[in-house]
Amino acid sequence: MKRKKLSTLLLVLVALVMVVSPLVAGGGKEASPSISSEADKELYKNVSYPWIGAVLELPYFIPHQRGLKYAELYYGADTSVLGPSSYDMSAQEMAITQQISQKPTAMFISAFEDTLAPSINEAVDAGIPVFTIDMDTTDSKRQTFIGGSTIDYGRTSARTLAEGLNGRGEVLLIYKMGQNSQEQRAAGFRMEMEENYPGITIVQEVNSETDTSKDADMLKAALQANPKVTGVGCMVASGAVGAATAVRELGRSGEVLIIGDDKDNATLKLVESGELYATIAINTISENWYAAMLVDGLIRGNVSISADDKAAGVTPLPSFVDIGTFPIYKDTAKYFYLPDNPFDMSNFKVTPKEKDETYYLIGAVLELPYFIDHRIGFEAAGKELGVTTRFIGPSNYDMQSQMTMIEQAITQKPAGLLVMAFEDTLAPAIDKAVEAGIPVVTIDMDSSVSKRQTFIGGDTVEYGRISARTVAESIDNRGEVLLIYKMGQNSQEQRALGFRMEIEENYPGITIVQEVASETDTSRDADALKAALQANPDVDAIGSLVASGGVGAATAVRELGMQGKVKIIGDGKDNATLKLVEDGELESTITIKTVLEPYIGLKLLYLYNHTTVAASTDDQAAGVTILPPFIDVGTFVINQDSAKYFYQE
Repeated sequence: MKRKKLSTLLLVLVALVMVVSPLVAGGGKEASPSISSEADKELYKNVSYPWIGAVLELPYFIPHQRGLKYAELYYGADTSVLGPSSYDMSAQEMAITQQISQKPTAMFISAFEDTLAPSINEAVDAGIPVFTIDMDTTDSKRQTFIGGSTIDYGRTSARTLAEGLNGRGEVLLIYKMGQNSQEQRAAGFRMEMEENYPGITIVQEVNSETDTSKDADMLKAALQANPKVTGVGCMVASGAVGAATAVRELGRSGEVLIIGDDKDNATLKLVESGELYATIAINTISENWYAAMLVDGLIRGNVSISADDKAAGVTPLPSFVDIGTFPIYKDTAKYFYLPDNPFDMSNFKVTPKEKDETYYLIGAVLELPYFIDHRIGFEAAGKELGVTTRFIGPSNYDMQSQMTMIEQAITQKPAGLLVMAFEDTLAPAIDKAVEAGIPVVTIDMDSSVSKRQTFIGGDTVEYGRISARTVAESIDNRGEVLLIYKMGQNSQEQRALGFRMEIEENYPGITIVQEVASETDTSRDADALKAALQANPDVDAIGSLVASGGVGAATAVRELGMQGKVKIIGDGKDNATLKLVEDGELESTITIKTVLEPYIGLKLLYLYNHTTVAASTDDQAAGVTILPPFIDVGTFVINQDSAKYFYQE
């Protein structure tokens, strides 16, 4: 890509000033920031994080600016909005490069294309944490992506369209071809239709120009070429207005059902008028807001993943924050209009914490070393926020006891609950808490059938895939494998699913010859694996998806004299597992950033309780929440060289 000449750069810089100026206008200083102690003011004295985007002329990006301004007011950091008003990746790249020389605390970047990866990598290499916002590039070294799940976005759009068409018809799909997140949305749309709606056919895909007039012209041509079309799915904001214009000008109003994109005022008005059946949106206002929350944790440094994160190659940041995707219909559109002056921050309020404000973390099997990190992260967040924390749960795997403890905690009317949802049997107790007005975050293990607001943990399917890849690499992609996990437990079943999927899709030379049920007890797991090895003497590797399984596997292999023949990939980072990795009895171990789960969870609940940042003007009536549905804390591999950094004292 050619770089622009100096004259172009000057024009871009003028555009930047024009973009930044509205953000600082309109009564924002009427709200009181929460950073009030002298220590916090000193901490934030030199903290800055710019948001660098593109196409900033689109109303779509106004909530991003509002979220960034909320962060400035709450934390006291210096913020700025930078980037070209048009779709100009060269100009955005120059804006990123220019900011690197300013050495900000962090950078928030909307990564429209992979062409931005080199400049993002330059920032990371310069020691600047980078958060990709709304659009991601996995080709880069960025630490965290905050945005909607693009595949889920496409699926939600497809489902909404299919439901409106009663599962039958011909449809058009419009999106910005070649742009990362747009391509993924389109992939999700296709997947949902192909898998679940055989009566619907996508007859044409239209390339959006991110311009309503041009999109309208192209959609008119597509509708004329395909006169039987009864639905249009729009993955891009300009497409919805363009589709409505095209349908109206062709005199086909009422014949073609349109699913829009985003929640700008023009789109919402079309939904209310019935020209759009619905529009799909994400909580864009929360993207920069939650990025700022994560930076706050980073600069305070109260939690770390290892004894030396830099040497160990890890960072105390999650890999993904899914801010949530939802449809907006005619009866809920009114709650999403931007205010007349969207940069008036006077409605932002911060409430003080209550006396003896208390949060619970309720788990189980707390005798396992695996859960030490959860206590550390939970107590660190409690101390940081100045609230009371209670870490409770049965020492063994007793779901009835855990359910009883949740119900008992509800009677104490805590400010929030964090729950390790081992099984869906806990869902009624979780629902009871939510119905009592207590926000609930599930951590490490989830119950998606419950009414919990957020799940914070590893991406369980991806965890299984990473484990499978690591097993495959250890045996040169060929051989027989045993898999051990806790059968019947939600996250364990999903890990096992990911493991199987990865092997089936990418390693035809590997066979999973037996799956072993873990008892979450190293001695019992060792006995079960000895029996499995004796029944399958040609096994080349063991993959463990449960903490007790790695130690059990090493014991079984040792007692059967099979050292050197059977490779073992463990789970977790308890000291016993790490010692086996260092000694070479385990090739490596797979783990997630467990300490971040309660640390982020408690901080998230605190912001929810004490600020007025919301997804709409009335979240309860609109049926939405500002809390993100999922945060992936990140999965990584510990090998013989890095094991020494993860021992618990």
